[in-house]
Amino acid sequence: MFKKLLIIVLAFILAAVACLFFFRRNAVVYRFEEKASVDYSGFVILNPFRDKGPEIQAEQVLLTLNAEKCVQALSLTKLNEERIDYLCLREGFYPLQSWSLMDRLDSETQTDLIYHPYRKIRGDTVPENGEIVPGAPIRMTVVRTETGWQPTTYDTYY
Repeated sequence: MFKKLLIIVLAFILAAVACLFFFRRNAVVYRFEEKASVDYSGFVILNPFRDKGPEIQAEQVLLTLNAEKCVQALSLTKLNEERIDYLCLREGFYPLQSWSLMDRLDSETQTDLIYHPYRKIRGDTVPENGEIVPGAPIRMTVVRTETGWQPTTYDTYY
């Protein structure tokens, strides 16, 4: 009896993994969003076999921001100079420390990636100077081009 149950469970697990692999173009396996929430809140299960090309390009922007090279990082996007200057000023007060991918919205030509960041608080007048706190979600759009994926936007609020 135990062997039959074990075989059934293993068969189910193998079938689930095979489905995820064969349907890897679907980056999200399950999504629950709280529609009444003012801030982004949701529960998302990402497909482990998804195309990670857009995430790799966005990761380059985030890694460069983490190295506190803001202008260089945001120059990888298609933001105008005024927006880059504003974001870099804010990033100076709240530098990006770490992040995790929360959600991903795919279409034929672009992918919107939503990250949950942690930021360090800086400033002489801030009592928690140096404390690392959760930040507002970061939304980055990555567009498919002839040569691969290109980050185009970086949006967050501080």
